Amino acid sequence: MSLDELLSRNPALWRGCDMAGQGDYGQPTGYPALDDILPGRGWPRNAMVEIISPHWGMGELQLLVPLMRTVVAEGKWILWISPPYLLYAPALVQAGINTDQVLVVRLDTACRDALWSMEKALQTES
Repeated sequence: MSLDELLSRNPALWRGCDMAGQGDYGQPTGYPALDDILPGRGWPRNAMVEIISPHWGMGELQLLVPLMRTVVAEGKWILWISPPYLLYAPALVQAGINTDQVLVVRLDTACRDALWSMEKALQTES
C-alpha cells in the first residue's frame, strides 16, 4: 500500500492538495496558475504562511511581491519573523512596497520570542 493511500484513509488528516481549486476565499497570489491549485484559490487570509525552500536567495520572494503590495495598499503590516537573510529595503521599495509598513524580528531572536511574536501578530487586525 502506498503512503498516499494510507494518508487518504485517515479521516482526521486534512491535506491542502485535496482542496485544490475549491472555494474562492483566499487572497489572490498575483499568479493565476498558482491560485488555481491552492485551497481557496489563493493565500490563506488571516493566517501565517511559511515558505520552505531548498535554496534561499534564488528569487523566491518574487512569489510574495503581489501579496505584499496588496497588504500594504490595504494599510496593513508585513511581519518577517527570523528571515534567513536581511531584507534589502531598496528592492522592496522598487517592487512598490512601503517599507514603513514592514516589521522584522531578527534572525538571532530566541525561538521563544519568535513564537511570541507570531502569536501576538496573529491576534491583531493588521
